Order: sequence, then C-alpha cells, then structure tokens
Amino acid sequence: MKKASAFIILILFFILLTGMGKSGKYNLVKVPKTDKNFKVNIIDITGVSVCLENFSIEGKTNVFGVYGKSDVSIDFDKIVSINFILKEKWVKASVNLCNGTTMNILINKRKKCFGISSFANFKIYISNIKSLKFIK
Repeated sequence: MKKASAFIILILFFILLTGMGKSGKYNLVKVPKTDKNFKVNIIDITGVSVCLENFSIEGKTNVFGVYGKSDVSIDFDKIVSINFILKEKWVKASVNLCNGTTMNILINKRKKCFGISSFANFKIYISNIKSLKFIK
C-alpha cells in the first residue's frame, strides 16, 4: 500500500511540475527581425515613455489601416509621428508624414508592436499606445 501511495504522489508531483511550464502571459518577448532598424519614442496610455529600437508592427515596418473605403500601407520611412485614439473596435491613428501632410486611418486595435529598449524587449498592443515618434 505504501508503494502505491508513494507512486501516486510521485505522479502527481510530476504532473504539477510539468504543468508549471509556460503560463502564456509571462513568456519571453521575442522581437521579430526586420530589414531596417527603426527607432521610436513611444508614450503609452498611462504616460510612460520609452525609446525602442528595431520597432515593428507585428514584424512589419509599415502601418496598415483603413483610409475611407481603402486599405493602406504606409512605410515607416515616410512617417514622422503617429497619435492614437482608441475607438470601440479600432484605433484612430493620425499619421504625420514627412511631406507635411496628415492621414487619419483606422487600425485594428489588436495589432501588436515590438521593439527593444536599453533594458528589455517590448510588446505592446496598438490600443495601449498614445503616441509614437520616429527618431531619425
């Protein structure tokens, strides 16, 4: 009986140990590789500011959104800054371009942005960003 109890305890202990692996929420942040290193200063909706290198939106170096009835993709090279306002299902983005014009587009609020600071890798949903400015 003691051997059976010890075996059951050992199996339960093993299950608990292996079940404590990756919890999903606290996994390492892996920053996607990009062709070009874009540097930005981000201010999130709580007012926290951070400078990031290797910035991308889901591994891409452009902003994809809806402009009227059209889908648009704006390369980071053409952008000075972006201001974000959270709507219900979208984020309204005022994209300030290098040529002095501003485009107002809608972006899916579930898009994730990635970058590397001097102290950590970052992942932030676009819905949690107040503004970002490209550092040229």
